[in-house]
Amino acid sequence: MATVGAIGELYRANGIDTDLEMALYQADHDLDSEKALARARSAYEAGQEAFARLMCSRGRSIGQESTTKRNTIRARRYGWERRTRCYFHAGMINYAAGDHQSCRDDLSRAIQINPSFSILYAEEARTTLEALQNAVRS
Repeated sequence: MATVGAIGELYRANGIDTDLEMALYQADHDLDSEKALARARSAYEAGQEAFARLMCSRGRSIGQESTTKRNTIRARRYGWERRTRCYFHAGMINYAAGDHQSCRDDLSRAIQINPSFSILYAEEARTTLEALQNAVRS
């Protein structure tokens, strides 16, 4: 387990989420079931987040009653708000749904927690937030 754990930590340090793989490894080898459950829950939350984000990016219906919005709400119930990237994704889903206030709130929270939260998304969060704030001032 020490080698697998060290590899997992190296992946995590480089921004790769291994919660699902580690949970399955621990379950397969009957190791630390509480930690495995926490990792499985984290992987589930990430899956809910990914599903909602993919639905949004594929141009699916994103109104209040849409699958995307429901999955975002469901993922929030599981406590993924502690993950900065999730605030970004929720903000962009809200932006696409036309809920600009929620978008501003979520993007502001992501940037407040960690302004450099993602090489891929931090700049998009800042520019989207800035555009929304400028639109309110106009």
